Amino acid sequence: MRLAAILLVLALPVAAEEAALADRFPKGATAYFEARNLGRKLDDVLASPLALALRDSAGLKQALASPQMAQALLAEAFVKGATGHDFQGLFRAIAGSEIAAAAYGSPQRLLLLARVDPKAAEQILKGAEILAKQQRAVVVPADGTLPALWQLGPAFVCIDGDVLAVSTDQILAGAVRGRAAEGLEGDGRLEEARRAAGRGDAFAFVDLAAHAPGRKSEKAKDVGQALIGGMVGHVGAEAPWAALRLDLARDGDGLRLAARAVAPVPAELPPAVRDAYMGTLEPFPFAVPEETIGLVRLHRSLPALWSNRDALVAEREIPKLVEFETNFGNLTGGMDFVEQFLPSLKGDEMSFLATRRAWPKDAPAPAIRLPQMAFLFPVAATEEMATKLQVAFQTGIGIVNATQGMMTSSFMTYTEMYDGVLVQFARYLPPSKGELEASQGLPIRYNFEPSAALVDGHYVLATSPGIVKQLIDGRGKTAPAGEGVNAGLWLRAAAARESLAENREALVADTMLKKGDDRATAEKKIDLLLDLARHVKSVSFTAEEGEGIFALALDVRLGGAEGAK
Repeated sequence: MRLAAILLVLALPVAAEEAALADRFPKGATAYFEARNLGRKLDDVLASPLALALRDSAGLKQALASPQMAQALLAEAFVKGATGHDFQGLFRAIAGSEIAAAAYGSPQRLLLLARVDPKAAEQILKGAEILAKQQRAVVVPADGTLPALWQLGPAFVCIDGDVLAVSTDQILAGAVRGRAAEGLEGDGRLEEARRAAGRGDAFAFVDLAAHAPGRKSEKAKDVGQALIGGMVGHVGAEAPWAALRLDLARDGDGLRLAARAVAPVPAELPPAVRDAYMGTLEPFPFAVPEETIGLVRLHRSLPALWSNRDALVAEREIPKLVEFETNFGNLTGGMDFVEQFLPSLKGDEMSFLATRRAWPKDAPAPAIRLPQMAFLFPVAATEEMATKLQVAFQTGIGIVNATQGMMTSSFMTYTEMYDGVLVQFARYLPPSKGELEASQGLPIRYNFEPSAALVDGHYVLATSPGIVKQLIDGRGKTAPAGEGVNAGLWLRAAAARESLAENREALVADTMLKKGDDRATAEKKIDLLLDLARHVKSVSFTAEEGEGIFALALDVRLGGAEGAK
């Protein structure tokens, strides 16, 4: 049985187009996977410059020396003794042409079909018989440490000389051998899912109604979840099925992994959900700064979220929102949040931007250097609105000084005209000499210089005036969001790694404290993290809307260390 489990696990990570094997499966599968030419795809990946570079990496050597890898090598030797193939050779034989797998209502009812060379099929079948005999001779220990699947007794069948069937269920194996009259190709939902997911290296389908009956949309547990999670929880709770497309390919000197999960948008999606969440992003209205670590953008209607809060947010959060309305009025000199502020918003969008911050070389800097961050949203750029927002910023700083000043130090407020834009910001008073020495640099709070400005119809709240100025410099330019994108996260890995490298010492100290490691061990862990991060070029994760379809898409690009610096 271990062989069947191994084959299924190996099959899942990569693959290609619609497989003709689908019609050999009995109808009624509750989960299905198909792919082509995985063997060649694996060879191409292993021959890439990135894979060759990683073979000599400290991280791989460390992984190969782990106890888990020792167990895997033992299992590989066991399989090779029976089949004549190591794991890689077995993978090539099984996944060289077409491969497909299906589940029928239970993880214990699995069926895998693979088109293989007849000689390889004969060798694998003989090996399977050897493994079965050895399996029957194994006495399961009382503590039950062997996998439960081991006891199922897999069935191996060869059809037409070149289709190998591996099943954990004798009835399924018999159905394949007898050629069911109606196969999976006649399943309308499977075909609908294929069309929605698009063609790729691999395709998977899950019948959500069968695997998760009784699902029900729930209100967001808190306001942050309501803003960020959006429609995902509602679609996931109501959709009858979900499909996944996977692609893995060479990308210059590296690799690109793309995954796209899709589900149909329920026809009965609550109006509150549609009003608050549905819609697509326009291009980002500023040039993205070179120093950008990450950008998050959300299409969210704050007025719709607020008016439908009873339907979207957990009941315990409602008093907090009422309290926020009152505090907002106090901060803005009496502006009503619902009647005046929400109508002033000029778009259903909010963005979060993080960039690296440059610190003067010859001046003290915090021992822990955080990125500078900004939150921005479109608002009416009237003189009255600008005045009220300026008052809100100054009042907020005053409240912080009144409540926090005795514990740390107070803020001093400043204003600066930068390229025609009034920028407000606040800075902590300088630390005492003793605090500076104790912190071995500026305390962490000096990362924060609260800042605000009205920039081209967008109100910007930031942790530093530097990022506000970066946005001002980027006026008049745009950055595309992608077609149909409802929300997205875009990371620039090189800048993220540089930010981590700046804080290496703090990361080492944190690892020693939380994990109980000595310094040498902690340094190895952090340096391994930094080394692996050099091979990540970019990461994006988006939520996308199509005609009746909602999708989540992940795109990861990996490359040689030179390209990631």
